[in-house]
Amino acid sequence: MKRRIKRVYATDKAKAHMLKKHRVTFEEVLEALEKAPTLYRTYPSQSGERRYVAFGRTEAGRQLIIILALEGADAFRVITAYEPKSKKQKRRFRRKER
Repeated sequence: MKRRIKRVYATDKAKAHMLKKHRVTFEEVLEALEKAPTLYRTYPSQSGERRYVAFGRTEAGRQLIIILALEGADAFRVITAYEPKSKKQKRRFRRKER
């Protein structure tokens, strides 16, 4: 079953973390998620919440890996977002982007 991203939000703490550690703004995350990227389900967190990873590009072409948590039926909470840095992450991004 393919999940659609209908509603996305981030806490102030998550926004501050993304900006400080990864230099990614929440607006860039929204841009990258606009093109309806495919979501890949990952292992549950330690607390048991369902997590997903999305691969997207901003309007400026910046590649982003976005980690999301499912909240309700169609809402997602942004946990963090970052640029692929390692060779493994870059290779995975290219594969998922196809």
